[in-house]
Parts: sequence; structure tokens; C-alpha cells
Amino acid sequence: MAKLTGLHLRAGVYQLRILIPQDLQASYEGKTKITRSLGTSDLREAHVLGTQARANALQGFENKRRSLRPQVISHITAEMTEYVATEISRLVALVDDVVRDNPELAAELLRATSSSSLIIPTANFPVSAAKFNSAHLSRFAGLSDELADAWAQNNKSSKEFADRLMAKRDLTYIYELASGVTATIGLTLQEDTPGIRDLLKVCLEAYRDAWIAMTRRDRGETIPNPEKRPITGGSGKPFEAQKLREIFDRWRKARPRSPDSVNACLRALSKFEECLGSTPLKELSRSQGDTFRAWIQEQPITSKTARDQFTWIKTLLKYAHRDIEVIDRNPWEGLEISFKTTTMRRPWSPEELTTLFSQPLFTDYQLPRTAKAGHDAAYWIPLLGLYTGARISELAQLRSSNIFKAEEDFIIEITDASEGKKLKTAASNRRIPVHPELVRLGFIDYVAAVHAAGHVSIWPRLKLNANKPGAGISAWFGTFRKSIGLTEKNPDFHCFRHSVRTQMSRAGIDPKVQDHITGHSTGGSVGVTVYQNVNQADLVNAIASITYKGLNLRRTY
Repeated sequence: MAKLTGLHLRAGVYQLRILIPQDLQASYEGKTKITRSLGTSDLREAHVLGTQARANALQGFENKRRSLRPQVISHITAEMTEYVATEISRLVALVDDVVRDNPELAAELLRATSSSSLIIPTANFPVSAAKFNSAHLSRFAGLSDELADAWAQNNKSSKEFADRLMAKRDLTYIYELASGVTATIGLTLQEDTPGIRDLLKVCLEAYRDAWIAMTRRDRGETIPNPEKRPITGGSGKPFEAQKLREIFDRWRKARPRSPDSVNACLRALSKFEECLGSTPLKELSRSQGDTFRAWIQEQPITSKTARDQFTWIKTLLKYAHRDIEVIDRNPWEGLEISFKTTTMRRPWSPEELTTLFSQPLFTDYQLPRTAKAGHDAAYWIPLLGLYTGARISELAQLRSSNIFKAEEDFIIEITDASEGKKLKTAASNRRIPVHPELVRLGFIDYVAAVHAAGHVSIWPRLKLNANKPGAGISAWFGTFRKSIGLTEKNPDFHCFRHSVRTQMSRAGIDPKVQDHITGHSTGGSVGVTVYQNVNQADLVNAIASITYKGLNLRRTY
């Protein structure tokens, strides 16, 4: 379980530390963080409670930001009108519900000679407040007859008040109500907003109808409360300022994305919100980009991770600008984070290759029993990596039909043409001659045996991960090399690619041919069209140049 950001144990109880966005810290008396006790010592429960607490805190930050920087409504949509009108009706019904369920509150309200509530209009109540003594009200008796009559009279007066407003087309009072509703979602109505009168007329009608419904409740009818509407209307046209999280949701659904990409982007988005909150997209400035850039580099992560997370946010902004045109420009375009690679990959050294291939797995074909190793795959895939430079996921997906003879040479075809197969880039589709050393070690014989047994994959016992086909055997190989003393981060399996290119470079092989063999689309290559002009003789010559001095492998298959 990944640890929830800010979760820590104190005196046996988990607490959650939540950073206050920089633009709101002044509103929190200069505090930079808030801490919430989760009241549990159980980690899993703390994760659930902490996630809820973080969500509530982020919503609180958003509400605070809305109150500080309300957005002026530039135009009124049908969705906005429907939302505000429904919210006014809902609030009338909610107040009525609260009063009917709370006799003491009803008594307090009816003591007043006037009300400053958004919903209840200024009115003088005909019933004397002296008649109501809340101390003698029963807990379950509901409203007394006098309270019920008085509240019914209030509802009738409110309905008549609404009737008078309708008759006079007086929109002043309803303007105050509508402004109160829009303020709760961070929007500001102005008297000259285009379409304002039409919105207020609809809202006034909804207000009057709500009081009519309340008078029906006074007769004992069951009148359900209107349901709270989402801020985005049925047509999907938002009237609240769009936030980056909404863009993330659209980006995620726009086309198939790997879970790793979605999760990486979501982690970056969480960091963005931790620093800048839910700033509306149209208010996001270049200065805030610089603020986030500086902040993310101060976090306890590597410079590469900081760069990656910053890049994910720029990806969402680019999508918002270019793909769906929600914003007129990408305000962070051109902002970058430079980073240092902390662990440079390199070729395997002769000593490391000797250590690896002198193990019983390679000297006596003693196959590991762990499922991730994939039985025969554990022997052949490292050898294929050593003599082809192919990626581990490419090798894990090989089928017997991908190994065949063309003219005088055996070929390994790496392709995503078959259902369920995935490659990193278009340039990854390629054909590689089988190295003579692999033929000598029995690879072709092995493939023939697998094919004769009726298997599609040449690794029948290797389980493939749906999103990262080579994840299982990659994990096994990492554990295996550490168990034999190769405990540093490098060399790993990917370093076989560096070994292959190093050997070809030393032999003077054309970089375009090297790119074809390793499936590179960058770093010296000029695109897939060039690969089509590489002839087989050049490929065979390039593969034959891959030799490792001092490495003596004996056939054990």
C-alpha cells in the first residue's frame, strides 16, 4: 500500500498533515499546514479516513478561494438559469423541512418580527410570540397546533409576497437570492450581465412555486424536496470555471491510456492541487507556473521525478489548449525543469557478464521454479537481450510464428500486429537476424520444440502483465542478479541494449542500422521510413559484430 501523503503516526494515533496552498496561507493567519487527528492506530483505516479528510480539506480550500476571488459571470446559459432556480426552490423546501422537524427552531423564528434569511421575506407574523414557550414542547410531538398554524400563516404570507413581486415584475429581492446562490459556487452576478432579467424571471417563478408547494405541505400533502443539481448542466456546458481536475478526467477518457500513465498524471495533479489548489484554468498564470516549478523541486523527490510531474501538468494544459480549446493559450509553455540522471545506464562489464552467465541456470540449464521467471524464459530471454538489444517486454511477447527463416538467415520479428501485443513505439516493429551464437546454443531447436507442442507463445509458462508484458520476468531478473552479487542499480536488463550498441559502434556499424536493430526512433535515427531501406545483409553483418571477449557459453539445452 502506497503511503498517503502527509500521513504520520504520533503517540500511537495516525495524523494527517495537509499543506495549505501558498495563495491561501494569508487567509489562514500565515499557517503553512493544517493537521488532523484521524483517531485510529490502524494503517488501512487511517488511509480511508485520511483520504476523506484530504478531500474535505481541498474542498475547504476551494470554498475559501471562491470567496476571495469570485468569478464575474460573463454570460448566462440555460444550464445556469436552471441551476439557480432549482437551488432557490430547494433552499425554500429545506428551510421548511428544518422548521417542521425542530419545534424550538420554529418558535425562535416566529418570535422574530422580521427575518434576514435569504428565503423568508420580511413580514410581521400575526401570532404573538408570547404564546410560544419552547421549554414545554415535546421532543416527538412535532409542531404544536399554534406553531403549525403560525408557520402555515408564514408560508401563506411568503406566497402572497411572491405573488406581489410577480405582479409588479419586481426583481430586486430575487436578485439578492440569486446572487447568494451563485456566490456559493464562486460566481458573481452583475446587474448588467447579459440575460440577467430572463434568469431572474425564471428564479422568481421558481420562488413563488416553492411557496405554493409549502402551503400544500401545510394541508398535509407530501411534497418532496427538489434534488440538488450538479453545477454542470445536462448539455455538458459548464458555467463554473473549469479546473485542472476536470481536464484530467476528459484527458483520461479521450483515448486509451495505460494505468501507469493515468496514475503518474494523477500523482502530479495531486501535487499541483497541494501547491496551487483548484485554481480555475483561465486564472492560471505563468507566474503560478514558476511558483509550482520552484515548489515541486523543493519536495523530497529526485530532480527527474520533479521534472516528470511538472511535465504531466503541462501535458494537461496542452490538452486543454490544443485539443478541447478550453483556454486560449498554454500559460506554462516553455517553462522547464532540468534534471540530473542519478543512475546512468551503461553496458555490462566483462566481469559482470561472466558472473551472470556462470550461474547454474546457464551452465546446467537449472531453471528457476518461481512463476515470474517463466521457466525456459529465464534462460533464453537474458541471452536474447545480450545478442539483440531488444526490450524485455518485446522478448516476453514473442510467439513461435515470430521466429522464421528468410533466405539463409533465421529472423526474429518483433511486432504488435497480433492481438494483445504492445510495443513502445512504431519504430519498435522490426526484424532482427538471429545471432549465430543463439543458433549454436539451441534457440532455433527450442522454438521448433515449442511449436511442435502446439504452443502459441514461445514461453508457455511465462505470465504476461496486460500493461507491461515483461513486468514479471523483469522483477525476477532484478532479484536474481542481486542474489548473485550484482547488487548495484546497474547493470540491469535494459543495460543489455547499451552493451549491444557499444559492440556495434566499436565495429563501425552505421547508426541507422543500429537504430533498426534496437528499435530506436530517436537519438540519431531519422524515422521509420529509413528503416525500410536497411537491407538484410547489413543487419546480418551488424548482428555478427556483437561479440563479448572472454565470455564462453556452452550449449546446455
